[in-house]
Amino acid sequence: MLFGQPQWLPILSLAALPILVHLLARRRQRVVPFSMTRFLEEAALQMQGRRWLRELILVLLRTGAALFVLLMLLRPYAHINLPLPTAPTAIAFVVDNSLSMRSVGTTSLPRPWLQQAIGWCERLAQETNADIAVIAADRSSEPLCAFTTDLRQLHQALAQVRPTFKALDLAAALSAADTLLATRTDAVKHIVVVTDLQSEPFRSLRLPSLSHPITVVDVKPKPQVGNARLTATVHLPLDPNADGSVTATVQNLSHVPLLGAVSLHVAQRLVAKKDVTLLPSAKQPLSFDLPSWAMAASNEHGFVEGKVVWQAKPHYADVLTVDDTMPFRFKSPSKLRFHNAVINGRQFVDAALKATGLDKGQGVSGALIASPPADQLKADELAMAAFVRSGMVLFADNPRSPLWENLRWKAQERTWQKAQSIAWVDESHPLLRSLGTSLQAVRVWKAVALSPQNGEKVLARLEDGTPFLVERFAQFERLPRRIRMNFSAAHLPPARCLIVACGLGGKSSNLPFMPAFVPLLHRLAVYTTLNGAKIFPLEAMDGEARMERLVSLVPPQSESDFRLPSQERVRAALRQMGGTLLTFEQSPSQGLAMTPLKDGSPLCLVLTLLCLLTEGILTALWWRRR
Repeated sequence: MLFGQPQWLPILSLAALPILVHLLARRRQRVVPFSMTRFLEEAALQMQGRRWLRELILVLLRTGAALFVLLMLLRPYAHINLPLPTAPTAIAFVVDNSLSMRSVGTTSLPRPWLQQAIGWCERLAQETNADIAVIAADRSSEPLCAFTTDLRQLHQALAQVRPTFKALDLAAALSAADTLLATRTDAVKHIVVVTDLQSEPFRSLRLPSLSHPITVVDVKPKPQVGNARLTATVHLPLDPNADGSVTATVQNLSHVPLLGAVSLHVAQRLVAKKDVTLLPSAKQPLSFDLPSWAMAASNEHGFVEGKVVWQAKPHYADVLTVDDTMPFRFKSPSKLRFHNAVINGRQFVDAALKATGLDKGQGVSGALIASPPADQLKADELAMAAFVRSGMVLFADNPRSPLWENLRWKAQERTWQKAQSIAWVDESHPLLRSLGTSLQAVRVWKAVALSPQNGEKVLARLEDGTPFLVERFAQFERLPRRIRMNFSAAHLPPARCLIVACGLGGKSSNLPFMPAFVPLLHRLAVYTTLNGAKIFPLEAMDGEARMERLVSLVPPQSESDFRLPSQERVRAALRQMGGTLLTFEQSPSQGLAMTPLKDGSPLCLVLTLLCLLTEGILTALWWRRR
């Protein structure tokens, strides 16, 4: 039994007043001498026995009336199987809207789990006359809806719950619900969480300490569900008419075996498909060829779009679909238009682009090919163009150019009386693969050496160790304020820059006259434009899945992992803290243990009236017989 006003419990002692009054008001016996008392003593004994019984009954009735009146003031609530009003109840409803709640149930119930959770809350509001507050897991600092019984207001609050693209920890939302209930004076206070048990703290079973009982509703259609996660990396070719490749990995992140297929699609055409069988927790690597025709299969904007897809067979349901597809997109090299801003040796660049067919682009911006200008205004324009075009190939023939200051790079000039040759080439890099021997014939008399920086990658060196080919990233935030304030973008990703340490003039090197110049320039331009010629997956920590340059955002792996504790372990952990675990099929009114509590105040009023009425009737009957 619970009391709505427990602070008044001491007044229950007043129920003993009728007994005290009875004891104090008892008549004292007087002794009267009389000669013949034998028959009177027998009559007195008979009357004394009946009077004692009557007084006991009347005292009990008066004491019961006083007790029930006092209980009405205390507002008792108990499990009573009578048609009485329910006890005042407050429920803090926590909705798990993490990424895993986008999962879809079985074919008989194909709704996303988050919609099922919202529907369960609406059923709870309809079946229980309780004040309900709604808390979303991603916005636990403030409830979406304060405590209310208005179904319309609850529906509007639940409509604000949106699925996220990130992993969530429900511990903060549980603590917020516990704190919110502490401000209420209701007889029954309860925390109800609707989740798939995939988020913390239910995954690790490290539940926070709560001062109110908790009920967890598992929305999964089965205790164990299947899910596989797909990741893929697209390797784009740097040479004309060459094939690329796609390396994919599909991993079973569940305790259920899965059977399905992984397919590669380019421009809405099926390129290849492979069947896959996955045991629990197994991983399967796959490789696909990306044909050369795919590099030219662009849309009207000059982009090639494709995707790698994992699809489970119907009898092997994969519940989460957002991690089954990895889309990719890149600029078609046949549609690229490169801007040639080289000062000394411009004709060599034009000839090389023409030889490889990169001079016939249809307007899709490619990397900037330039040399450092001497003019400040042109240097500012060149620095901004590098970010707009997402990359730059720079032939460094001017160590005093303002461009170095704009990019916050330190450069110094180096000259040699005896020509320097290229002594080392990183042929493991796709830019220089099979070009090492031909590049060793290059001679350099004059070069610009850049001071080392973090993240710098040297791909080739001269005989004295001077870097000949350097890969760097330029940060937009490091540009001078006079440049950034004239550009509307608040943030741009780093621009990939490839710096050749010498110019294309005859006094700097013989690079333009070497057979390696044309394939090297082609690779430099394509590699920079395609941001490293590799599309790789990157976990998205927030926001919707999107493609940013050549990075394909994928869900966090923790949200794909359905290797969860069994329901028995979760139920045992909840039982230790006084909580319960329900399944989605259970009705709220049947599953929640708080609903049988009834308000006992009306019953106390009826019993008080009954005691007073009985006491009055008995008193009138016995008084008439005197």
